[in-house]
Amino acid sequence: MDNTPNGLAALLGQTLGVQWRHLHPDIRARFTLAPGATRQRFTGSMSTIERSCIGWLIARLIAFMHVLPSVRARDVPFEFNLTATSDAGWIKERLYHFREGRFEFRSVMRVEAAGELIENFPYGLCMKIKLVAEGDTLFFLDDGYFVRIGKFRLPIPRWASVGRFTLTHTNIDRENFTVAIRLDHPLFGRLFYQCGRFVESRLRANPNERPALTALTSNAPAPASPFVAWQALLRHIGLGTGR
Repeated sequence: MDNTPNGLAALLGQTLGVQWRHLHPDIRARFTLAPGATRQRFTGSMSTIERSCIGWLIARLIAFMHVLPSVRARDVPFEFNLTATSDAGWIKERLYHFREGRFEFRSVMRVEAAGELIENFPYGLCMKIKLVAEGDTLFFLDDGYFVRIGKFRLPIPRWASVGRFTLTHTNIDRENFTVAIRLDHPLFGRLFYQCGRFVESRLRANPNERPALTALTSNAPAPASPFVAWQALLRHIGLGTGR
């Protein structure tokens, strides 16, 4: 199974290269699907969801993108769904069950032509990802942000971004693992921190019972020009000009 990974494991193995063999076998098995399967579901609880005051402001300003919750909370039920796309990518869906209501966040991760692992967010925002395997831990590290405009990339300076992203996936045993997420800004320090414990869950037998976010097309969030993104931001903060 380790020599011919499939599912998300194939994408991770392609990106890690020789490091794949150094990754804990439980993690390799966790993201390897049975032949013919195209979906995985993980559930658990985010024991801690924290943000700084500046983090709150940033989350509110980009709320139209729906990528960062702006609240502080404890013991929040959480669901993470993976769905294969038609071009060897993976739709990543996160569902936070806050007391005030659900927060849903979607992105698409794929390896692009240059061999780069890219996470695609709404409005053309993208993040290059570097993977590092160290025993029972897999690190997802951001290697820079950019805005996709057609075939072109507009780099975003580190100081103008939401901060350096670090996700740490740590194995507990074959069934259980922890995840810690950090966003650290070069000027404002730590903006966001989340951590929790999770387990792979059995998929629902009836596809109509799937969470709404899993009924998606295989396409990435549609790229948009900076003008569209700025218009959405202005409307969000009450400075838009209507249509």
